[in-house]
Amino acid sequence: MLEGEVGVQVGDEFRVARPGDLVFKPRACRTPSGTPQTRPHGRLSSPSPAGFERFFAEISPLLSPTHPSPPDEQALGAVMAKYGLEMGFGTIPMLFERHGLVPGGPPA
Repeated sequence: MLEGEVGVQVGDEFRVARPGDLVFKPRACRTPSGTPQTRPHGRLSSPSPAGFERFFAEISPLLSPTHPSPPDEQALGAVMAKYGLEMGFGTIPMLFERHGLVPGGPPA
């Protein structure tokens, strides 16, 4: 973490990552995250294996603030399938409520 705080769940363990913390997320592990407070955060990610960083480049236009809501689930699914990734968006609201997280960053 570079700045701010992010709640991260890896398996059954939930922690709040703060500046200077390192979080390792195994590829096969479901890992929701969000800001526990209404302030921006900054993090540096090093995706592995090499090439997986392209996933973020391909998915970011689908989830950008300028993209119409809700996101195109079919387009998201195609990008996730390309990289062998599964996301369970249905559990996010429950996890945010359980851990006091706020989706995204600061309020608009």
